[in-house]
Amino acid sequence: MGALHDLLSVQRSDIAMVQANHRLTHLPEIEARREAMERLAQRASLRAEVRARQAESRSSIVDCERRSAEIDTAVARLESQFKKVIAPREAEALQHEIATLRDERSALDDVAIEMLMRTEQDDQLEAKLGEAIAALEREVEEAQRALREAQDLEQEQIRQLAERRAAQALVVPSELLQRYESRRTNRKDAVVAELHGSACDACHLDLSQTERDELRRLADDEIPECPHCGCILVL
Repeated sequence: MGALHDLLSVQRSDIAMVQANHRLTHLPEIEARREAMERLAQRASLRAEVRARQAESRSSIVDCERRSAEIDTAVARLESQFKKVIAPREAEALQHEIATLRDERSALDDVAIEMLMRTEQDDQLEAKLGEAIAALEREVEEAQRALREAQDLEQEQIRQLAERRAAQALVVPSELLQRYESRRTNRKDAVVAELHGSACDACHLDLSQTERDELRRLADDEIPECPHCGCILVL
């Protein structure tokens, strides 16, 4: 039954490699990097919103300045006309038009001041966000480095396990190994199990004394199997 013990060693290496591959895709460093990248993306998105608002504010200021200049020109022209007007109604109309333009000019000044204040606040916010983003970029780089190191360690362990498994498989008879590998493709649980006392180590069910005696009387070229779960039994 030495071949079965060798096969059990192969299975242990296979299980260890499955576990290592699972760890490789579920490393805590993966989640740490994801969280760092998410925080960075959030700050970057917020900065983009601030920059869009800054562009809008500056555009509003330019529009206000352009319209204010047009109003100043129009008021200057109307005041020049007013000096030459004699008819009271025409003078009253010009005064009303000048007053309306000056009200619009005052309102534009208020808008421009508000936009300037908003721009100053957004400039300060953008600066703070820039500092936060730079720190988060460093955090992401550190998370990437930590992840690469953790992945390298797991991949090295997988490589070593694969080498060990290959060496272990060399001493297992080819027919037995093929039988194991064929079964393993269709089973997620163990294919080979030890008999501990009267219990199968895979299904944990007890074998009767008669069943155990029958398994021990098998010929050398016959493979003992658990009557409950069908695992190859190492007696």
